[in-house]
Amino acid sequence: MAEVLVKTGMKNRFRLKESDFQNIPSITSVVLGIQPQFYEAYVYLIKDVITGMMYIGVHKKDDKIYWTSMKHKEGLKILQGSEARIEYKILRYGSYGEMQNLEADLIDKHDAVRNPLFWNQMKGMYHKESLRMDVVKQIVSDIESGVYPVNEELVSELIKLPTYQVRENEYEADHLKKIKAKIREAGGSHINTNPIIILDDRLNSDLYDEVDLRIDGAHTLEAERAEGCVYGKTIRIPKEVHKDLSHSEVERIASLLNKESEIVKLPNSNETLVKLIFGTWMRSRVSIDCDSNIEFLKEQGKTSADRKKIFDKAEELKKAHEYESSKNVVLIDYKEADKELLRNEEKIRETSTSLVTSQSSSSLRWDRACEKIQDDKLGRKHLVYIVYHSSFTAAEDLWDDEKDKLMYRLDKWLVPQGYTYEIVVMPHEREKVQL
Repeated sequence: MAEVLVKTGMKNRFRLKESDFQNIPSITSVVLGIQPQFYEAYVYLIKDVITGMMYIGVHKKDDKIYWTSMKHKEGLKILQGSEARIEYKILRYGSYGEMQNLEADLIDKHDAVRNPLFWNQMKGMYHKESLRMDVVKQIVSDIESGVYPVNEELVSELIKLPTYQVRENEYEADHLKKIKAKIREAGGSHINTNPIIILDDRLNSDLYDEVDLRIDGAHTLEAERAEGCVYGKTIRIPKEVHKDLSHSEVERIASLLNKESEIVKLPNSNETLVKLIFGTWMRSRVSIDCDSNIEFLKEQGKTSADRKKIFDKAEELKKAHEYESSKNVVLIDYKEADKELLRNEEKIRETSTSLVTSQSSSSLRWDRACEKIQDDKLGRKHLVYIVYHSSFTAAEDLWDDEKDKLMYRLDKWLVPQGYTYEIVVMPHEREKVQL
C-alpha cells in the first residue's frame, strides 16, 4: 500500500497528546501508540475497567480534540461522569478509508451491536471510493504529453515536501546511481532528469503547514540533492484537476508514471503492485480481480500470466487480513520475525543419527534434501524434513497435494538407498493479541 512519507520540513499543526485526554475525569489511562506525522484517521477502543464494557469507533482527523461518537446512554453516563474508570486506546492510524473499514471489521468480528459487552449500537459503514481508470489515464497522458508546464524550483525546498510513496522501498541503489551519473555527465546540471510531479494544495491546511504533495520523482530528487543541484525540474498539477480524486486514483496515477514501458524510470516491481492492489481492497473492498484492476495492470504492461500472479498474491494478503480480523490469528513468519522458532526446531531435531533440512512448502526442493543427506560427512541415514508454510493458502489448500508429491519422491529416490525420513510440519498460525 502506498503511504505519505513526511520530510523534516513538514509540521503537524494538531498532534494528539495524552494530556488532552487525561483532562477528562473519567479517563484513567491513555494509549496513543506510535502516532505518525501524517494520517487521516484512527480507530480507537474505549473500555470500562470496572464492567469490561467496550466501544469501538473511528475518527477522521480534524483540528479539534475528539472524544467519542458513542450514543449509548448508559455508556455516555459513565464517560461523562467523574469516576476514573475508562481506558482509551488508539488501535491504528491510517487513511480514512482503511480506518473506516477496520472499524467495520472489528464491529463485525466481535458482533459488537448484539454483544452485551459492547456499547456499539450500529454496524460499521464500509468505505468505498471511486476508481475511474479513464480519469487516471487521462491525467497521466496529460502529464506525459506536456499539458502542464515544466518549472524550475529549489531542490532545498522540494526535499521538504511530503511524498506519496508507492514503491515498497523509497530508493533503489542501482537506479539512483544511474541518475547521479547523468547529472555528473551534464556538469552537475539537471537537464537530463525527469520533472518531479507535485499535486498543488493536496493536504489539509488546517492540519499541516505543508500542503503540496509529491507523487513522483523520488530517485530524481535524491540524486539532485546528493549531486548538489540547486534547481530541479517540476510539473505541478493544479488543485482543480486533482481535488476530486480518491486516494486510490492518486495511487494509480503515481504508479502509472513508473509503468513497465518507461525506459528512463524504474518500473514498479510485482511486489509493489501486489500491495497497491491490496491497498485498494482495504479502502474500497472492490474485488481483487475487478475490471479496473485488470485495466490498471494492463497499463503497467503486465501479461495475463503476470496479472494472475499479482492477483493471487493480493488475494493471499486479503486472506491474511480477514483471518486476523475474524479469527484473531496471524501467519507465523519463519523467514523473518519468527525465524528463531525454526532455528530452535532444527537444533532439537539435529542429532548424531539424524540430519535436518527445512524448506517452505511453496518451494520444496526434495532433490537438494536427498543430495544433502547423501553427502553427509557423518554418514547419517535418517532425514528430518522440516516444512513451514509461507501463506495460509499454502497451508490450507495446497499442502495435502504437495505432501503426497514429496513422499512419493522421497520413497522413490531415498528409501531404496537405505535411508529413512520423517516430515515435520511447523504450525503456520498463532493467536493475535486480543482487544
